[in-house]
Amino acid sequence: MRPNVWPYDQPEQKRPDAATLDKIDVPRRVVCAALRRRDTIICGPRHWDSICRGTSKDGWEQGFVDQKGIFLTREEAWIVALTAGQILRRCGGDEGRLFSENLY
Repeated sequence: MRPNVWPYDQPEQKRPDAATLDKIDVPRRVVCAALRRRDTIICGPRHWDSICRGTSKDGWEQGFVDQKGIFLTREEAWIVALTAGQILRRCGGDEGRLFSENLY
């Protein structure tokens, strides 16, 4: 097996299904920026990038999603990212509120 390769990337291994992956206990991580309005969530690399910019700002809450697709407010995402060691840099006004600039 090649080093630093997830074992399921090997052709002889069967990739687990989604239900199995949901049972694996891994630390929670922030994976991307998200906008939420009622039951609709739009994900993109950053808030108001080319993916998110097509939505009107009115009524959309800015936040993030974790690796299981659960929406996090900026405040919730800050705690998750801080716990996971994902904060790479600080930006103005970010104390207790996550911005994509904190992550990359």
